[in-house]
Amino acid sequence: MKKYICLWILFMVVVFGGCYDDKGNYDYIAINSVEITGIDITSERSPMYVGDEITFTPRLSFALDSTASNFKYEWEFWGEVVGTERELHWIADTAGNFASGSSTLGGSSLVFTMTDTILDISYVYSDMHMWIWNSGAIENVGWLILSEVNGTSRVSLIQDVYNYDESTDEREYSPIVDLDVYAKYNNGESLGGKPLGLANFWTEPTNPMENPIHEVLILQEGGIGPIYVEGDNFSKSLPLAEEFFGGGLPAGVTFVDALDKVHTSALYTSDGQVYLRVKENPELIFSGKFDEPLSINGGMRITHWAAVNSFSGRVALLFDAANNRFLALYDITNQNDDYLTNGAIREVAENANLTTTSLRDMGDVEMLHVGAYSEFGMSYYLLVYRDNNLESDNYGRICAQNIMFDQDYSSMGFDIVYKVSPRWERPFPGENLLSENTVFATVKNNISMLLFSGGVNNSVLYAWSFAGTGTVAPKEVFDFEGVAIKHMCVQSQGNNTLVALEDGSVYQFAISEQILSEGGIKENTWWYKYEENFGDICSILRFPQYSADW
Repeated sequence: MKKYICLWILFMVVVFGGCYDDKGNYDYIAINSVEITGIDITSERSPMYVGDEITFTPRLSFALDSTASNFKYEWEFWGEVVGTERELHWIADTAGNFASGSSTLGGSSLVFTMTDTILDISYVYSDMHMWIWNSGAIENVGWLILSEVNGTSRVSLIQDVYNYDESTDEREYSPIVDLDVYAKYNNGESLGGKPLGLANFWTEPTNPMENPIHEVLILQEGGIGPIYVEGDNFSKSLPLAEEFFGGGLPAGVTFVDALDKVHTSALYTSDGQVYLRVKENPELIFSGKFDEPLSINGGMRITHWAAVNSFSGRVALLFDAANNRFLALYDITNQNDDYLTNGAIREVAENANLTTTSLRDMGDVEMLHVGAYSEFGMSYYLLVYRDNNLESDNYGRICAQNIMFDQDYSSMGFDIVYKVSPRWERPFPGENLLSENTVFATVKNNISMLLFSGGVNNSVLYAWSFAGTGTVAPKEVFDFEGVAIKHMCVQSQGNNTLVALEDGSVYQFAISEQILSEGGIKENTWWYKYEENFGDICSILRFPQYSADW
């Protein structure tokens, strides 16, 4: 049977094969396939904000014809179509999934799809992760400047923003400046009053994956009084008065500065007193209350203080001008993490057999500067003072002392002791450059350098590298041509420095050892002058995104 079936199949092939005339004429359809190789973005600034006009241009590679009209285009962001042309010109708005109060509109991909309308074939590019910042939130590190303008306090914000310049393959500094940031985020309300100081406050989350909370304390006399504002949007959050028992500020007391640590917060007064708040919960900004000023034997009048964020930085160094001594303000007092309201301030502990002036009793001195810096996680301090002790070899001279301040692990028991270890003490090699109005700033991170003003009308910026023996003479960094320097502030990370002048102008410098080796600020060294006038400047504060940056 199988034999007959095979013969039948062979017969049919022969018959039908004789009827088929293959002339070799096939009709193939050539497909104009497309490859999307990338997206070019053009924007006025980086990062991009709501309201910015942004242009997106796809890079396309066609198999046949790049001008073919049988394609349709679609741009989608957060699930919402924001354009249907080949090139997208978009005014960034609150597209799609934006949640009110969030700092960004999204970290979603911008999806570009082009479809062949004849063959119904789509090509998709979704490899571009894009963020659009909410202009109602403050997203960049920068600087806060507290000034007096037209008889009232004003806080200005400089946000450090860098745009990438493709022509030079470099970043171009394009700062965002808000001259009255408090009014901007508080319905035009004025601070009023007389400006006094600024301070950063942070929480310390137990979970390292959680973001800390940031607040800024604006200190002023009169007006709406001293007040906290939120670090991410500068809206007012709490009057300082509500942090005191009884809900009011102490009568006749003016607070001019503040220091916030993990477990304690300190307020400094114009007459040299210190109020301490012990936090009940370090994960909350407003935890615990201020009460009475700290007390210690002999009383105190604090005129200079400094602290540093480092592994050994749970202590601040304070100069008590009433007794010409240094005191230590502890953030933690024993190994069981106890924080004692009045036991937190002590006289400094020192090594025996000192060869330098004792910080427990400096005699007749005029303290000019106390600066803190860190090197590889350790805390160091630089003291600059005029020695008026008649019996001193340096009588009438301006001196500098470099010390290390660290926990004394040789002390017995659970009580924590921080001890001063002097490194050197000698006459300041640049005393002839100083004036009665000299402004000082210690560079804070891994560079042993002091910045100070001097020269004609206090208008020249000098830098002194005191690494090693501290005997190298200071060098001129920049001449402001007769306009006096009024304030300086150095950031903790990167050592960028903001310098404010008495005429309201402000400059930013990138401070480094290279500046000194090259003999000062040169054309190839980065510096920037802001166009805005900031008024009668009272205080400068680094405005960070994270607590280690201040």
